[in-house]
Amino acid sequence: MMCRDRYGLALGLQDRSKVLSGPWYSKRTNRNRCGTATVEPNTKIPAAKPNTPVYISRLHYTTKAEDIVEYVRQKLRYAPRVLLLESRHNANFKAFVVRVPTCFLHLVLDENFWPQDVVFRRFRGQVPQDRTVT
Repeated sequence: MMCRDRYGLALGLQDRSKVLSGPWYSKRTNRNRCGTATVEPNTKIPAAKPNTPVYISRLHYTTKAEDIVEYVRQKLRYAPRVLLLESRHNANFKAFVVRVPTCFLHLVLDENFWPQDVVFRRFRGQVPQDRTVT
């Protein structure tokens, strides 16, 4: 297997390290920084709480998003954002995406949190905009 450098010259396999080092190859570093100042109760710029989407499925077809919000509110004392996912196939159950704060994630992903036979996991991927109902 032959590698080529930036000038198109063929390098041997033993010279592969030269391709990934040099002035033309630089590793990008994260330049984000996080504030550390103490926050007063009446500050006008509070930090947002990070949210994690959780997928729940196999719910009865009469279940509404408001029912999920009420259930989670009773358990966590927090009202989450809930999105109904529409199935591509004809299914006799409903699926939702529930956005919960990351600090509650260990509670929501516990088997004792959801009713029996409800399937749940962390949501993978992105929610398609044209397939959601709020």
